[in-house]
Amino acid sequence: MNTNRTAPQSISGYVVSALILIFLSTLIVFFFQQNFISIDGDLTYHLAAAQSFVREGGLPLTENWDSLPLGRPHLYPPVIHFFLAALVALKITPFMAIQLFNGLSIMLGLLLSWLALMKLFSPKTAFYYLLSATSFVTFIKLAGVTIPASFVFLLSPLLLVLMKRSDRVGYAGACILMTVIFYSHMVFPYFVAAALAAWAICNRQYLKATFRILLISFLLYVPWLIHILSSLEYLRYFHSSYGTITEITTQFRTMNASIFILFIISIFLIARNWKKNIVNSDISYFLAIAFASLPVAYFEFSRYIYSIGVWAMMVIVAFAAANMRQLLPSGNPMRFRRAFSAAFAAAFFLSLVWGIYFQSSSGVFSIQTRYHLFLEATLPQSRHYLGSNISIHFNPENLEIADYIAANTPPDAVIASVAHHLDSEEFLEHRIYILSQFFAAMSDRKMSNLRSPEYHWQEGFDLSKAAIFLVNKDQIDADGNLIVPLGAKKFHIESQFHLVTEKKDGLMVYANNSSVPFKGPSGRVVLPLWLGWLILGSACIYIGWAVSSARRK
Repeated sequence: MNTNRTAPQSISGYVVSALILIFLSTLIVFFFQQNFISIDGDLTYHLAAAQSFVREGGLPLTENWDSLPLGRPHLYPPVIHFFLAALVALKITPFMAIQLFNGLSIMLGLLLSWLALMKLFSPKTAFYYLLSATSFVTFIKLAGVTIPASFVFLLSPLLLVLMKRSDRVGYAGACILMTVIFYSHMVFPYFVAAALAAWAICNRQYLKATFRILLISFLLYVPWLIHILSSLEYLRYFHSSYGTITEITTQFRTMNASIFILFIISIFLIARNWKKNIVNSDISYFLAIAFASLPVAYFEFSRYIYSIGVWAMMVIVAFAAANMRQLLPSGNPMRFRRAFSAAFAAAFFLSLVWGIYFQSSSGVFSIQTRYHLFLEATLPQSRHYLGSNISIHFNPENLEIADYIAANTPPDAVIASVAHHLDSEEFLEHRIYILSQFFAAMSDRKMSNLRSPEYHWQEGFDLSKAAIFLVNKDQIDADGNLIVPLGAKKFHIESQFHLVTEKKDGLMVYANNSSVPFKGPSGRVVLPLWLGWLILGSACIYIGWAVSSARRK
């Protein structure tokens, strides 16, 4: 039973207010955009993969642009790369493509999730969700960096909208959308599928149709799943370094205590009223997402508490805030109900402006405070933060190096790197690929090493065949010989390379003195670009039509 009924005059007010909020957030995200992008590896990997799609003319099963000389299987589901390949094909500069990809992904994700929540619950609930999502700066940042994962969960409420049409148009749209979700990310779609199944159990009229749709979409995904399973050794979480990576990703934790406390209270209120038939059962989907995705908190805590987990929490808190009058026990005195409602509302709106965060590092606990997105953008902040408009890594000096590589090397040039440090970031051994990946994506070139663990056992790239070589100053001895980790051969750099530039932080960029053409592994294209764009374009049009014509139940 839907309890979120609002008078027509209130609906228009919430909708207008939400649209104003989206507009202002869009201005901030793009105006201060360099503060929302980082080198972390996600954005540059996706751009480099999309560039390879354009070079190859479609979806290849081999990444012949990285992990050279042998390459590696291309295992990442391709939907996001097809979208990004459109920007590459339009000859948009790499940095501009990153900016558009980042900013549009953040705002389209917020817009579409808001539209879905309006149809599922009410404009009031959707507006409160939007208030919460735009106030959580770290969530906004991560949504623009881990784009395929964000794409999966922010669009997933549209599955419920399509299912609730209860007709062939809606079921077909849900099947198409779930298939697109499966082909967008390796892990998160399974959490969506589990939550959708839980929702169907709570809404038994959709049970058979839901499981039929999940089965069909999964069978359509099976070919790519077989491709992944046949190359598990190329996934770091299936490698012997699994334990080390788990330790690294869980040793530093920061949690938004404000949202979490409100989430616990909201769960209590919803559970207390669940059997009274006054709770919209669609909230079961978001409860299921919050609990089904808990394993992410162990493997990569930030992906849960800044991403999929906290997103579900924000929806649930917004739902409780919008329906507090119905959720409070009617048996309690009116004075108590009013006081509790006022306290919850005050805590909710205060958390939007001033969030309290618990941080744990090496067993030491501390408390941090952060402000709303608008305040973060306008209040004076430290360098490299909102308001400074300076990215740590996407800065003019690094982009000039990328421009030099693009202008002075052939299109098939290879970038090799053993450097472990860029600007203020020190890269661990299993992440040193990030540096070469950054310059490869920003110059539309190939690179010799990408992800661990394969560089530990596959044939190493002959550094003398690199067109560009990246190294830190502390990796060169007094005689000009390379002091290289990872078992690479020792050689005298300046006998074959000349120094192009040396940054203040010690990064040295060398260019080869001679032309060194490199013949990389060939990639077999299994889906041409034009056909991939046609399929995805048709899917988007159909889903958009089916959602827009769906009536709110």
